[in-house]
Amino acid sequence: MAVLANRAKETVSSTGTGTLNLGGAATGYQSFADAGVSNGNTVAYVIEDGSSWEIGTGTYTTGTPNTLSRTLGESSTGSLISVTTDAIVFITARVEDIQQPPSEGAFVDGDKTKLDGIEAGADVTDTTNVTAAGALMDSELTDLAGVKALDTSALATLTGTQTLTNKTLTSPIINVTNDATGDIYYRTAGGAFARLPVGTDGQVLTLASGLPSWAAASGGSTLGTPQYGAWSSYGQWSDASSMATVLSAGHAAPSDGVITAIEWSSSTGGPNDAQYETMRTRVEYRSVT
Repeated sequence: MAVLANRAKETVSSTGTGTLNLGGAATGYQSFADAGVSNGNTVAYVIEDGSSWEIGTGTYTTGTPNTLSRTLGESSTGSLISVTTDAIVFITARVEDIQQPPSEGAFVDGDKTKLDGIEAGADVTDTTNVTAAGALMDSELTDLAGVKALDTSALATLTGTQTLTNKTLTSPIINVTNDATGDIYYRTAGGAFARLPVGTDGQVLTLASGLPSWAAASGGSTLGTPQYGAWSSYGQWSDASSMATVLSAGHAAPSDGVITAIEWSSSTGGPNDAQYETMRTRVEYRSVT
């Protein structure tokens, strides 16, 4: 970009269409150097020599004398003019050096930086550009209408209190105060979610006033020494009704005990042992404490 300078105008001490030898500041103006132009800077210039003129860009070089190269932009002849020692040259701003403000207002530096980052021929429907910007294409959404209608104020947050109605929680992890492995969660009478801390080894879960709690396990039952009831009468194997009576006899244990076994014995008699073999039973029972 060409360097601009205020009131920088010099005379010309060379002739022809080549590089200009600068002759110093014109009356009422300052030299290029005094106006702040540095060695090697590119400037936009205007040469006036009688009715001839030339607009272009050139490189300012310090030396003896200071010089200015010439690259034609436009001129009164359509080419580099042949200057005389009556010519003057001054720094100017060309139309292309001045940014024309749009109807919305002039760009600021931040706007230009954003525009510089847009690729040539960028397409807002280009999936690659949209994805690189961290956005989503409409085609990537399965419920576009739902996303557009989303009310962010209704979203639950980690610190907010929300009422979830008919919602499905997928693999939820719910932390209630300082929970630990083995804790149990239950509903209180008021409908709140409460935590029962894990008990100690050997404790059992019980109820206290309708709510779960841990308690020491009670002792188990102890069986007493085996005792036996009276033998029943013998019944013949050949007499089905007699045997039914024997086997179904009331072998009841006492109220403080349980039956643990039924014992039987048999006897034979008569001319035909198989015919007259008999059987009787009794029960073994133990008390329970």
